[in-house]
Formats: sequence, C-alpha cells, structure tokens
Amino acid sequence: MNSLYEPMKGTLDGMALKLVLLAGIIFVCMAVVVLIIKLIPALRSINNFLLGLAGLLGLYIWLQIYFL
Repeated sequence: MNSLYEPMKGTLDGMALKLVLLAGIIFVCMAVVVLIIKLIPALRSINNFLLGLAGLLGLYIWLQIYFL
C-alpha cells in the first residue's frame, strides 16, 4: 500500500497547499470588501453582489498565480 501512496504524496500535499492558499486569498478579498461596505452603506443586495465579486476576484488571483 505504501508503494502506491508515496508517488502521490507530493501531489496531494501540493494540491492541499493550493486549496488552502485559495481559501486564504478569497478570505482576504472578502474581508477588504466587508470593511469597505461597513464604511459605505448600501442596499443588502448590492452588498451581497460585491461580496460575490470579491470571491471571484480571489479565484482569479489564485488562477493567475498557479496556472498562468
């Protein structure tokens, strides 16, 4: 069983690190947007839309780092 796991260990660790970094980038982007939203009052639907855009921005940054 170990002979099958060893070649994939580095790949699995790398994938886990990439996913943790993705979550961290999305968290930071959303935290910045939440701080801005607190300063500028707006409708709840606009706030939710901006948070969704922040999540997509985090994903875009992550894709730029790892795949381009």
